[in-house]
Amino acid sequence: MRELRNVIDRAVALAPGARGFADLTIRIDAAAAQPADEGVAVRADLPYAEAREAVIHTFERRYLADLLARNDGNITAAARDAQVDRKHFRTLARRHGLVATPGDDED
Repeated sequence: MRELRNVIDRAVALAPGARGFADLTIRIDAAAAQPADEGVAVRADLPYAEAREAVIHTFERRYLADLLARNDGNITAAARDAQVDRKHFRTLARRHGLVATPGDDED
């Protein structure tokens, strides 16, 4: 409760012409009001190492997929944006099934 009071007091102090909470103008940014992408679920029912690996896997997959989408599937450009070696980026993308693995086209 004290923290909330401090935040309100600070908002009043920083708002031009405000003398109390009722004088504050509250604006909601539409983008901020939208629910964010699903957060990464932390599995406390797993041992630490397994839970950590699951979080890292989810992060890597989402991160790589977003970079590939923003770069129209261009691995070199996506790796450049991520500031990692292209070969390493390709290896990670293959691990997560985001790009074809050599031999996938063979019958």
